[in-house]
Amino acid sequence: MGKRRHSTLTDTLVVRTTPMDDGSFSTAWQFRFPGPRRPRAGVVVTRLDAAYEHDRPVIAELAAIQHLLDRKVITGDAKRLGASLKILVSFQAIADAVDKTQLKTSGRGKAVGQDIARCALFLATKYFEAEVRASETVEDRIPKSLELDEIVVQQPFPGATIYCQVLQEDVLITRHALRQRLARLHRARPPLPDTEDDLSHLGARRWSRAWKWFETVLGSRPQLHPVRLLRRWRSRFARTYGTRSQYLWHPASKGIIVVSRDSSGRLVAATVLREEFGHIG
Repeated sequence: MGKRRHSTLTDTLVVRTTPMDDGSFSTAWQFRFPGPRRPRAGVVVTRLDAAYEHDRPVIAELAAIQHLLDRKVITGDAKRLGASLKILVSFQAIADAVDKTQLKTSGRGKAVGQDIARCALFLATKYFEAEVRASETVEDRIPKSLELDEIVVQQPFPGATIYCQVLQEDVLITRHALRQRLARLHRARPPLPDTEDDLSHLGARRWSRAWKWFETVLGSRPQLHPVRLLRRWRSRFARTYGTRSQYLWHPASKGIIVVSRDSSGRLVAATVLREEFGHIG
């Protein structure tokens, strides 16, 4: 039997988060398939590090969603992104953090707490295509059984990463890096990497294509080559991305991926430059 096409059928993940007396959070979930098939369902119990001081129920729900999509892989497809996926959440702040109109025009969602914005990054990048909205009332469906998971979330929040063959580490993909990749594709000469394009004319599926580009490029050692920036650009980008940033040239796209370390030591794909910034030779 052929594989179901995600482009025509929509699956729905429904989550509801409740604080528990012991300080943990219980997220009840159902993953619903189109048609009469019974949903998968369960509960994720989340324990947050004390360093998360604000918006703890919201962050716990985000952690549960990422666990279900990226680690438990309830969609059944580890490579699936956000196409034809609906996520109904408990908190409007989650939907605001990944508001597509705002992300396309400014690179940021609607105003929410900084912790929420950081923790929702995986929805704003890897799962950009997914429809995320808050819903107070949802029709219950009877599942086959209940699945129980327990997770502990430390800082930094586990973001959506891609393994880089050249650097031999996972690399976190930022909103800005995706936007710069899209700008390179849709403008002959995009602006410098510390500016933002208005990408409201692009469809959401373009973000999925940009994510897959990073997967292909970072996942293949022969496609990337370390380079140095030209002298006149080094100090500028060192101030922006740090003196220990690495610059990886991708000849086929004539772009340079800037990889730096964040305050927690993680590798982060910060932006994509034109190859004119680098010393190619």
